[in-house]
Amino acid sequence: RQPQARPLSVIVMLENGTNSPAGALGQSTGPVELVTEYLMLCAVLTPLSCGAMAAVTIYQFRRLYLNPTFDTWKLKFNKVYPTVPAVTNEIYALSKSTLATVLLLAFSGQLGLHGYNSLFDLTKATAMQNAVNFAICFWAVAFYSYAYHLVGHKIPEAWAIHRFHHKFWNPTPFGVIADDCVDQIVRAMPLLFLPLMIDTLNVAVLASVFALDLYYGVLLHSGHEN
Repeated sequence: RQPQARPLSVIVMLENGTNSPAGALGQSTGPVELVTEYLMLCAVLTPLSCGAMAAVTIYQFRRLYLNPTFDTWKLKFNKVYPTVPAVTNEIYALSKSTLATVLLLAFSGQLGLHGYNSLFDLTKATAMQNAVNFAICFWAVAFYSYAYHLVGHKIPEAWAIHRFHHKFWNPTPFGVIADDCVDQIVRAMPLLFLPLMIDTLNVAVLASVFALDLYYGVLLHSGHEN
């Protein structure tokens, strides 16, 4: 895909801060500048992504594991609660996979800053286009996740990587993406290819799709019937 003109939101940012670090975004051309720009995006996206992940997982963990009731316990698949070391390992794996996702998301965002996708052009799509894009992305992510998970169980080479996720046999909400980093990067690939394929897809719609996907995934990995 050929780069397009910078989106209006990026142009305004550049005009308002050309001498600031943010003002350099989208203007990098040399290898060092591009790497610096990428690292800046990672620095911005890391607290946002980790914060969103923590908000959803901690809320459900507190509800189901720190403050359980008899009614919630009845819905638990494994009636024994996991040990502290097991939950700690789950959180560690979740943190690594979240950071791996940030690396992919930052690259997709950098492509947007240079006009290769429309993530930062919030005015390009109409309300109807945004609704259609949301529906397309929702089902594309659902199908991709199902297909990739199926491959991870059916093909021995894929299972060798994906089986790390299933070592958490008594999961908590922190198990939502407690994966091998390679496994998670491949699973998160829609963050990269959907903006390249859908010309009017912006960051607000993409974030909404993945926020919904995250919440649903946390419920699936909560260890309880929902």
